[in-house]
Amino acid sequence: MPERMLDLLLVEDDEIDVLTFRRQLDDPGVRLHVAGDVASGIALLKARFERRNGHSRWLVLLDLNLPGASGLEFLERLRASPGLGAIPVVVVTTSADQRDLREAFAKQVSGYFLKPIDPAEFRRTLRAITAYWSACEMPS
Repeated sequence: MPERMLDLLLVEDDEIDVLTFRRQLDDPGVRLHVAGDVASGIALLKARFERRNGHSRWLVLLDLNLPGASGLEFLERLRASPGLGAIPVVVVTTSADQRDLREAFAKQVSGYFLKPIDPAEFRRTLRAITAYWSACEMPS
């Protein structure tokens, strides 16, 4: 297992988008976890952080359009959760609405990307995100 393994939580309800992420993510240094809604995503992170060994490095890729509660609500819950609030979150969404973008940054996202339609562009975007966060120092 690579020394700087990155655990990536994809919070995405669209099965085709999840499949696209899985196909495009070919980095052996990234371990992908998927949650289809806000509650599942928060629960997964809480469970992992309760039993972590101090070596976990997490990044969340978040869609804004989710069933039940929105991605913005996920951000509120994450930032309010003890031990989870510092996890970096990058929004990957179809929403180009400036209100969503402003609100996401007000809730401390680390980046905001529109989902590319072109598979090659999608792969470049995903590789850039994972390469950057794999190289970053993160608190344990």
